[in-house]
Amino acid sequence: MIDAWILCSFGLSVGMISGLLGIGGGMILTPALHAMGMSMPVAVATTLAQMIASSFTASYHHLKAKRLVKPLVLFLGGTALLGVVSGRFLMGHLVRGDQADQVGRYAFVAVMALIVVKMMRKPRDKPWRFGPSYEVAGFSLPVVLVVLMGFFAGFSSALTGLGGGFLFVPLLHRGLRLSLKEAVGTSSGCILLSATAAALVYGAQGLVDWRSAAFLALGALLGGYGGAKLHHRMPKAWVKGLFLALLTVSSLSMSLLILAQKDLAHGLVWAGSLAILAMALWMGIVAKEPQNPEGKKV
Repeated sequence: MIDAWILCSFGLSVGMISGLLGIGGGMILTPALHAMGMSMPVAVATTLAQMIASSFTASYHHLKAKRLVKPLVLFLGGTALLGVVSGRFLMGHLVRGDQADQVGRYAFVAVMALIVVKMMRKPRDKPWRFGPSYEVAGFSLPVVLVVLMGFFAGFSSALTGLGGGFLFVPLLHRGLRLSLKEAVGTSSGCILLSATAAALVYGAQGLVDWRSAAFLALGALLGGYGGAKLHHRMPKAWVKGLFLALLTVSSLSMSLLILAQKDLAHGLVWAGSLAILAMALWMGIVAKEPQNPEGKKV
C-alpha cells in the first residue's frame, strides 16, 4: 500500500503539470504507479480515475478565462468515449490472458514514440483537411479526421492511462487553428469527459484503486488550478520545453520497467517529476503577465 503523503505529493505535481500543458498527467503517473508495484491495468485505471479531479479544476479555470470552446469539447469528447469503451474491452481481454502488463508497457512506449515523431514534424501552414468539413462553433471541422483522432485518443487512453491531450492539443492548435491557450483549455475539457467515462468502466471491473485515486485527486485539485494559472503566464516556447522534459522522463521510466529495472524507474520518476515541477514554478515566477496593446493584463 502506497503512503498517503506520497500519493498526495504526486497528485499535486501531476495536477499542476496537467493544467499547465493541457494533458491528463498519465505520462508521469502511469509509470510512477506501475513502478510502485501496481499492475499495469490497475495503474492505468487509477490514473484515469484521479484524472477527473485534475482535468476538472483545469477545465474550470480555462472556462472562466474563456479559453475553452464548449461545442468542440462535446464533439471531441463524445468521439473519445467510443475509443475508451473499445480500449477497456481489449484491456479486459488482456487481463484474462495475463498479458496486460507486457502489452500495456509496450503500448505506452509506442504512443510516446508517436508523440516524438509528431513533434519533430514541421507544422502545416494550412488547416488539416481530410474528408468533408462542417461548421462547428465557427470552425471548419474536418469531421472524419476529428472522429478518427478522438477515437484513437480514447482508445490509447484506456490502454495506457494517457489522457489524450497529446492528440487533442495539436489537433486543435495546428489542425483547427485555435490559439495554443485555447487548444490547451479545450483539451482539458475533452480529457475530463474521456477520463470520467474510463473511470466508470474500469471501476465496474474492480480495477480502480479508489483509495490511491482519492489521495491523488486531493493533490490534483490544487495542482490543476495552479497549473492552469501558470500556463496563462508562460510563453509558448517554455510550455513546449516542459512538455519535452515530461516526455523524456515518462519514456525512459517505462523503458526501464520493460527492462526490469524497477528501482531505476522509480528513482527517475521521482527525480524527474520534482525537477519538472521546480522548473514550472521557477518559470511561473519569472514570466511576465501577458498584456494587450493597451498595456492591460489579459
